[in-house]
Amino acid sequence: MTNFKSLLIILFLIFSNFWIYKIFRNNFLIGLIIVTLSILLVSVKSFKYKRIIILGLFLSSLFFQYQTTKINNFSTLTADQIRIQEVRFKQYPAEILGINFPLGYWFEMKHESYIIPGISKNLYENLDINQYFFGGHPRQRVEVEEFEKFPYSFIPLFILGLLVIFSKKKLALKLLFLSSPLVLIALIGNKNLLGPFSLFPMFIFIIWQGFSVLCNLKKRKWIISLFIILSFLVSVQQFIYGGII
Repeated sequence: MTNFKSLLIILFLIFSNFWIYKIFRNNFLIGLIIVTLSILLVSVKSFKYKRIIILGLFLSSLFFQYQTTKINNFSTLTADQIRIQEVRFKQYPAEILGINFPLGYWFEMKHESYIIPGISKNLYENLDINQYFFGGHPRQRVEVEEFEKFPYSFIPLFILGLLVIFSKKKLALKLLFLSSPLVLIALIGNKNLLGPFSLFPMFIFIIWQGFSVLCNLKKRKWIISLFIILSFLVSVQQFIYGGII
């Protein structure tokens, strides 16, 4: 595949989803950072200071992720959470073998007892593939605006990409670097109008690796054409639903 064809495919993968348009409509600068970073990550062409530019763009995406997210306050519980906490607290025995053990306090009332579950919840939500391809269905979140971020036709490429990446050490290290925003989002929360956009380049990187598998197949022209047509139709459906067209 020529460099020009590769660039066209990269641009198709980046712009054939509702997510990037939502980002650009709300913050053009964030959209520009995300697109530029995504292109540089999958581009094989090397130039001076490329790694420094990638690192700078990556850190910028983390900064804006933090700036545009409504930070979770793990120290404050809602009335419903307090009610559930008190119910669970009463289930713990006051004594074990005649010895006073404050198990209820340790597991329910201590500050750490609800900070760690909160962080874990944020992490698991962003590891849920349904959030990115099916708008969170069937586990939609009440406090977060759900929307389909990528066409569901990208799922086979995403899975293929993961298999390729985990079979190559250098790519696996790159994925580890790109997935580091998961730590930040787990700590600050998921209440962001644009979603976990700092993970967007990671998804493009994975999907591109999957697409490279298609390029090596014997009947690749038919398969690639079918994939592009299907993805285009799904994207149009998403754009209509999202109010883009």
